[in-house]
Amino acid sequence: MRRWHFIDMRLFGLTTLLLWVVGCASGVKLNTQVPAGFNLTGHWTLVPELSDEAPDPRKLQASSDRKELKRRKVLSRDRVQVGSLMFITHDFPVLLAERMVIEQNADSMGIEYDRGGYRDVSWGKRNRELWEVYTGWEQGNLVIVSRGHNAETRETMRLDDNGRLLVIDVQVDADGEKVSVVRVFRRR
Repeated sequence: MRRWHFIDMRLFGLTTLLLWVVGCASGVKLNTQVPAGFNLTGHWTLVPELSDEAPDPRKLQASSDRKELKRRKVLSRDRVQVGSLMFITHDFPVLLAERMVIEQNADSMGIEYDRGGYRDVSWGKRNRELWEVYTGWEQGNLVIVSRGHNAETRETMRLDDNGRLLVIDVQVDADGEKVSVVRVFRRR
């Protein structure tokens, strides 16, 4: 009986170690507790003079197509989409949005975009289609890290001007190509 107890303890120890290693491997450490006073609920309108120009989906598509042809890799269609820049305006509609409505509660928020589309964001780790998504707070800012095949996107949302301005910094690294866009919205 004691021998089985010893084996069970070793198995428990190895399982615990494996879970710890897997948890550390994600590399994303975000706090899932909403900071006091951080509430994005409301109607938001783009402030064009403070925002970067929206990426042109046609140019991103052409760039991605040229790169794919050059590499001549045979990948599944889904992996090609997630591994290139052509996905960003589809999967991250904030880049093209001029207005959005956000409803935030204790464990998640929903975002409705003016050009169609709705996004549900839950605090913590979640799978969203081809993405692993990590959401939480870092230094008082809401951070959403999305990881897919050969792609990572980091969205940082911070409130300025006593909560009247929402600054969204979107950093995309897809197949070695990088895009950085800042969008600023004013609460109505």
